[in-house]
Amino acid sequence: MPEDGLKLLTERCSFLLQAETKNFCCDVDQVKILNENIKLAAAILERCPSCMTNLARHICELTCSPDQSKFSRAAATKTNDKGDLYVTSLDLHVTEEYINKTYKSCSQVSVPQTGQLALDLMCGAYPASRCSPTKWFNYMGDANNIYVPFQITYIQHSTNSTKNGITPINPKTTPCNESVNIELPACSCTDCDSSCPQSPDEPIPKPFNIAGLDAFTVIMTVVFTVGSLVFLLGTFLFTNDSINGKFLVRPVPKQ
Repeated sequence: MPEDGLKLLTERCSFLLQAETKNFCCDVDQVKILNENIKLAAAILERCPSCMTNLARHICELTCSPDQSKFSRAAATKTNDKGDLYVTSLDLHVTEEYINKTYKSCSQVSVPQTGQLALDLMCGAYPASRCSPTKWFNYMGDANNIYVPFQITYIQHSTNSTKNGITPINPKTTPCNESVNIELPACSCTDCDSSCPQSPDEPIPKPFNIAGLDAFTVIMTVVFTVGSLVFLLGTFLFTNDSINGKFLVRPVPKQ
């Protein structure tokens, strides 16, 4: 990759340059197209930097990674008029972790111009309320989507361990409430609930005790004891008076 191409890669795919290699599976023109295509999504998602960065990572890998053969397979090809072979359908192997975390970081991004969520516009026939990580990525790879150059089938794996010669990509993701780097802030509270200030926990009231004992238990015990004593005393007095003949029927005086 020449220097002008490396400079273009820094716009959206700077993480690919961390390996200090100049060998990539793309040329300068492809990087230009890559940057232009990412701008389409950025127009909606860039208000949440971590969301946009997370999403762009797999697109950069798909386009320019020197390890493409480890995680992608051409599912269908055709030959053009010049006799060149080109891909018409691609299988992209990716981890569930990456897809789920990327979706989570973007799920609450809003579009103030329309009053909708970004996924209301980016999940095909599904509104944001019915969208899911799988539905979102399937739509992004659907050949019927006018922004997709060819069919991309996302094949999800539970881990990124190598199997049958395939090692699914598992790009790094950043939660929406964390900054991607010192230059980009975390997503705002509007686009990420986790960025909103958390109200302090209500203090737990101290239990009301009497002499170190639960007040309710003490009060009920006293009430029960006093009530029992009054009942027993009343019963005793009534029985004693009856025995002593104090409760006699007075004769009715004669007229």
